[in-house]
Amino acid sequence: MYSKSDGERFRMNLPLGCSYRLVGRGGAGLVCDQDGVSLGAVDLARAGSGRHCEGRPLGEIDQILRAAYGPQPDEVVLRLYRGLHRTAAWIEAGDLALQLH
Repeated sequence: MYSKSDGERFRMNLPLGCSYRLVGRGGAGLVCDQDGVSLGAVDLARAGSGRHCEGRPLGEIDQILRAAYGPQPDEVVLRLYRGLHRTAAWIEAGDLALQLH
């Protein structure tokens, strides 16, 4: 808490984002490395030859999330889909620092 000059108190309200612990490739969890993004043994975005990295189609992302976590709202699936495609672009650029931000 911070105090105003007149003695009135107020609170800072900072939104907290979700964070997820990454695991090594082959582990049970989320992987994000130079080879792509995986959830467990399932590739969500995979780097191929020539550093080209491509994310799965939206429908497949929906199916993977359903299998792992049950049905998800469309906006959650779409947000993950967009994020995976941004991450794929960062992997192609060789910028691991951006993909882990």
